[in-house]
Amino acid sequence: MSAENEQARSSGKKGLRFLSEDKEILKRNGYRIYLLHGRNLADLEQEGLRFTIADDLKEELLKQRPQNRSHQGEVAFMPERTILPDSNCLTLEFQDGIAKYYGERERGRLGLRGVRGGIARFADYGEIISNYLQETGVKLLGRSSTPYPSARTRTRVFPEMVGPQNFVVDTGPYDSDGLNVRINSRDETDGDIGAWPLLYPTAKPKALRRLSVKP
Repeated sequence: MSAENEQARSSGKKGLRFLSEDKEILKRNGYRIYLLHGRNLADLEQEGLRFTIADDLKEELLKQRPQNRSHQGEVAFMPERTILPDSNCLTLEFQDGIAKYYGERERGRLGLRGVRGGIARFADYGEIISNYLQETGVKLLGRSSTPYPSARTRTRVFPEMVGPQNFVVDTGPYDSDGLNVRINSRDETDGDIGAWPLLYPTAKPKALRRLSVKP
């Protein structure tokens, strides 16, 4: 079966799936792959994930908006390498660029065909953190899990309550009171906020092209 036909078949199962060859390569190189199910904050709380979040922001994230739910489909991440080194002290635009380049780099380095990288929605990170905690008992975005004092990452969720042109939801660290969720400027830099890129399947796999890059 061609890569395009395989991707077309998998996309009919509630979201895109990785090509079988890409999935094997990702797993061999330390990536974990989860199937996300379009969950929101209420779903994650019901599953047992605890949050530290202001009431007005919680109300905002409970609204029935597509950006408040996780994607439906597969996603890949590396548990030992969540927030990238040297991705702090940057605006959302630059961090998103780093996350997309990370996907390009991994595709070339590993010989992947149908993969893209990027900063995710809040609920994508939430569902990943919830699943990983249930499987391993380990808190992703724990304070000791990243190169920075506070394990925080921006997300691609723009709350209406403060104007989507200026602010974005960030999440982390995961401490004893739960996973912290707050609002942060998308254009100001912060030494404690880095970029956690996730890998997603693409609808149209690209021709195999290896890049000469450092791992």
